[in-house]
Order: sequence, then C-alpha cells, then structure tokens
Amino acid sequence: MRLGAYAEQFAAAGYHTLVFDYRHFGASDGQPRQLLDISKELQDWQAAIAHARTLPEVDANKIAIWGSSLSGGHVLATAAREPELAAVISQVPHFSGVAGVLALGFMPCVRLTFHGIYDALRGLLGMPPHYVLSSNEPGKLGLMTGPGDDEGYLKLVPPGQPFDQRVAARFALFIGLYSPGRHLAKLTMPNLVQVAMEDRVTPPGPAIRAAANSPLTTLKRYPKGHFEPPRESRRPVGLSQTVAA
Repeated sequence: MRLGAYAEQFAAAGYHTLVFDYRHFGASDGQPRQLLDISKELQDWQAAIAHARTLPEVDANKIAIWGSSLSGGHVLATAAREPELAAVISQVPHFSGVAGVLALGFMPCVRLTFHGIYDALRGLLGMPPHYVLSSNEPGKLGLMTGPGDDEGYLKLVPPGQPFDQRVAARFALFIGLYSPGRHLAKLTMPNLVQVAMEDRVTPPGPAIRAAANSPLTTLKRYPKGHFEPPRESRRPVGLSQTVAA
C-alpha cells in the first residue's frame, strides 16, 4: 500500500528503517489469510521493535515508530506499552472506534455486523473465513464505502503488485470497540499526530480534541481526505509498517 515509499524517505533522511507485513498479510506467514486481528497486530509491532533493538547498527534508545490509518492507532497503543521509544508519528489515525462506526453509517454497520457474526461462527467451527472487501463503492458491502473511498484506497496499490482486497468479516465486530486514541495522554515521548480535515474514514475530531490536552503532542492539520497523504509519497515499493531508528 505504498508504505515502502515512506520507508525509502526515512532511509534517505539517514534513519535505519525496518518495514514489515502483519501476520496473515502480504509476505508474512499466518493462516488463514487476510485475518485482521488487532491484538495480534499489536504483538507484531512489539516484535518488530524488539528485533530492531537487536540490530548492531541501531541505537536502541532512539527508536521511533510510524503508522497510518489503523496502524496510526496501533502506534499510539504500542507507545503506551513501550515507554522507552524516542518518538511516535501517527498519520490519519484510527483514533476512536465510536467515531469510526458513526462515520460508516447505520445500514452499512448493520450489514457488516451480520457478516461479521457469520464469519466469527465459521471461525469457531474451524471453517475458512467469510470475507468482505476492505473497500467498495457506496451502497455496496465493504469496510470503507464512503464516496471516493474505494478509488482512494486502490490508488495506494503499487502498479503491478498482487493485491488481495479481502478481509475476514469478523473484524467488523471489533473495530468499534478499539479506541487507541485514549492512550495519547499517557505517552511519555514526543509524538506527532497528522489529521486530514476532510477525512471520512477516521474522523479528525477526536484526535484534535485529545491533542489539545496532551503537552507532548504536536498536531498537524491538512486540508485533505483520508487517502491523499499516502499518495504524495513517490516511488512505491509496496511494503508495510515502519520502525525507524
């Protein structure tokens, strides 16, 4: 999703940069495929940081983490567990589960809930996942179906790269319960929160309000939508999350 382009920019600025795919996705192992599990992804973040600290060229006291969208929330939750991190950058973050659900709308939430329950039951019975699309056109089934969401999301896929747009539907049962923005006030390191003021996927309001009460937070606002900041990074490589040191 073009995140490798960010890694290249960090590396060009002089950082050692570690990039990884979450388990169940991309080049990483994990069955079933396309299973988005928040707790496992947070474990993957801590594993990536632990690995970075073992690298001989890395100063373990100067590690920063960066994430965008859902991962923009993950880095806040991870930093609350990793107080020795030097800095955190959170771009268009999933900040509030309630705000995200309200932005999706009532009927899409109802449809996704039914699909999520069906998929969760299949998981309990050891059956393959029931998938939904991560993005789709308005009125169709998907996790992101606002105007322009499907087009904006798919533009992040580097040309020619194989891409599986599916996600196990059970994720829809948990995203509304996940509000990593509550960790912002607990962070003990400098952090940058970048919000898009026209964002309909991860509404900026909760992040703006929380940043006002967090003395270590620098808030940047951009007159853009959710998928516009990533498109500004060039030379896509098609990797995933980033740990810079």
